[in-house]
Amino acid sequence: MPKIISKALIASLVAAVLLPSYAAKNDLDPGFYYSYAAGVKQEKLGNTLQAARLFKESANTNPSDYDTLVKLGLLHLNSDADGDFRITSNKLAFDYLSKAMQIRTDDAMVALLAARAAEEIGDKTTAFNLLVKASNLEPNNILLKSNLARIYFEQKDFKNSIEIFNKIILAYPDNLKARSYLGAALQATDNYMAAIEQYNYVLNYTPDEYSVVKNLGDSWLALKQFEKAKENYQKAQEIDPKVPNIYADIAYLSKQQGDMPNAIANYRKALTLKDNIEWKKSLAYSLLSDKKETEAITIFDEIKEYGISGYVYQSKGDNAKAIESYQKAIEQNPKDHKSRFNLASIYYDKGQLLQAKTEYQNLLEQKPNDAEAMFLLATIKHEEGQIDQAMNFYNQILTQLDANLKPDEEQKALKNNTKFNLALAFKSKSNLVKAEENFQDILKAENKTDKFAKSKDVFKELSFIKIALGKDIEAEKIINDWLREDPTSVEARNLYADFLVHQSKDRQAIEQLRLASVLDKTIITRLKLANLLHSQNNLYEALAEYQTILKEDPNNLSALLGAANNFRTLGFKEEAAAMYKETLNHYPNDLFANYNYGLLMQESKNLDEAKSHYEKVIGLNPNFIQAYYVLGLVYWNQGEKDKAKDYWNKFSSVSSDQNLKDQIKKILDTDETKQISFHQ
Repeated sequence: MPKIISKALIASLVAAVLLPSYAAKNDLDPGFYYSYAAGVKQEKLGNTLQAARLFKESANTNPSDYDTLVKLGLLHLNSDADGDFRITSNKLAFDYLSKAMQIRTDDAMVALLAARAAEEIGDKTTAFNLLVKASNLEPNNILLKSNLARIYFEQKDFKNSIEIFNKIILAYPDNLKARSYLGAALQATDNYMAAIEQYNYVLNYTPDEYSVVKNLGDSWLALKQFEKAKENYQKAQEIDPKVPNIYADIAYLSKQQGDMPNAIANYRKALTLKDNIEWKKSLAYSLLSDKKETEAITIFDEIKEYGISGYVYQSKGDNAKAIESYQKAIEQNPKDHKSRFNLASIYYDKGQLLQAKTEYQNLLEQKPNDAEAMFLLATIKHEEGQIDQAMNFYNQILTQLDANLKPDEEQKALKNNTKFNLALAFKSKSNLVKAEENFQDILKAENKTDKFAKSKDVFKELSFIKIALGKDIEAEKIINDWLREDPTSVEARNLYADFLVHQSKDRQAIEQLRLASVLDKTIITRLKLANLLHSQNNLYEALAEYQTILKEDPNNLSALLGAANNFRTLGFKEEAAAMYKETLNHYPNDLFANYNYGLLMQESKNLDEAKSHYEKVIGLNPNFIQAYYVLGLVYWNQGEKDKAKDYWNKFSSVSSDQNLKDQIKKILDTDETKQISFHQ
């Protein structure tokens, strides 16, 4: 965008400002006239330094000469000096022009020049006031109106800027500069379609106006019209391929479109033209999105964004390098709370609780009210068994969160997590009433907020507590509430089945397990169903379930053993024997497989085979006392009564099963082994 007035335009204004009074100088001091005339001559020849010297001599002779002051102001304003000399030149220009305004207060053009000088030295307020004054002197002067509107624009007073530019365009529809500024002001107020209309009008006349093409692309981007934005950005790039920012803009647009390779290529090009840390960071993020983590980390480290490097390593599961990066980030900035928090989280996940506690405590020293750090520190103390200290933290967190009348979603989640842990703490201290109260508070809060991440755990824990408190009706209601919320929850249906068994409602429990087994992608629920059917003597149904499990998992020990036991109970001894052998083939040292197969062999009068499996059971577990009873029976039937008595004595000295003890006594008293019945 232009300054208040261009140098070329100022040169054309000089005649308008000075020529009317030029002839009058014939009446002045000859020395003054000579210096002034000589200055004009040198100015025409382009010798600005000599002209300035001569005009200054003229001003020394007559300090109140209006024309001389204006000449000096213009020369200094248009000086080609750089750096500090340029600043000094602008200050001198403002001083000379200010003196000229004091002599002639009604000259709008000089006020305009003084405004430009004020702006050059950074005095925006004075520049604005001078432009207002000039506009009031010549309200119909389009040049003054344009500059005043521009000043409003630069001060971000877009309302006044838009109002004035609209008036200018109404009077002069083809004023392209005014339309460019108006478009920019409309764009700044998010009126993108109106801005686009102005930009398109300008581009109909000057299609290669870089800034307008660029602004048009920005407007389309704001409207999420990515293809139109890209079209204009690419056109701007063609107009001036040496502008680094346009490559960065195209890269950003490509990221929005998910075209990471193009984004990466354009960020690289932008960085070859100009070093920019933000572009490097954006390049690194683009590389991350394109799965080029190693190069991304290299760039993050180069720009000393160690915290981000640590996060990338952490996301990849490389905790060792993540720790190293986080430590660098903290060393660089001890108040890098995010890196310290993430570092503590890694230590916590690795079970290095001492290091985790240290980092959380350091974080709390810097941010005493950081509720999340307090929560995690409390969680560690909770896990270490320091329940009272943990509960103290939990209560502090809840007090802090309760004071916030407008909590965000993260704070709501933290509050629920804190209540959940507090409830568990009360449970561990056997204060079931307080635990119940906190779990119920979470469920009430969920009616007003998003779902709590641990809602299923709340339902489960609350159900257990209700049962423990003897509130079976309330427990059943909680479980049913859980099922209404999540009808497909296998865990809820399994819990309901357990509850129904607890209520001696086995048939209803079986129905719940049938539903759960359909939903369960594992075999766990079906196995539970099979075992319950077996316990209810629904042997054929149980066997069908075991066989279904074995089709999916042929080596499942519980299903193999369950099927074998069912075959044996149903009297299918050959099938039972085959299934026991299959079980022992996979699990030769399983106690129950050996014991139950021994029972089957004993029933089939294959006493040696039975004996070998019973002895193996005792070898595997000498405390398996049932084996001593049946092994005694085998030896008794084989006529080795002393050995039988030894095993029975061991059994009787340990077992509390009076029925079997009576059986042994009867055998010993009557020697009627044919009356022996076998027991599993």
